[in-house]
Amino acid sequence: MTFTRNATQFVFDPEAIEPMVVAFKAACHSLQLFDRDDLLTQIVARKVVEVAGAGERDPERLRDLVLIALEESDQHSAWPLSHRGRY
Repeated sequence: MTFTRNATQFVFDPEAIEPMVVAFKAACHSLQLFDRDDLLTQIVARKVVEVAGAGERDPERLRDLVLIALEESDQHSAWPLSHRGRY
């Protein structure tokens, strides 16, 4: 097992971290997020941890699952990603 879950926190083995970093950077690039203090960037990071916590280790699949999860949650949002930066 590459992680343990403690309440709402995950602890990952070192070899699990690299694919998470790759997926995070790729997802941020896809969303044109460059500011680490941006709330959406922090949401992307949480989603990467959540998806990796479910056992996914492939960086491309991690990225895709994170983007899909964000798109799905965006459909239910009062402030969709597609409007970000317009106001």
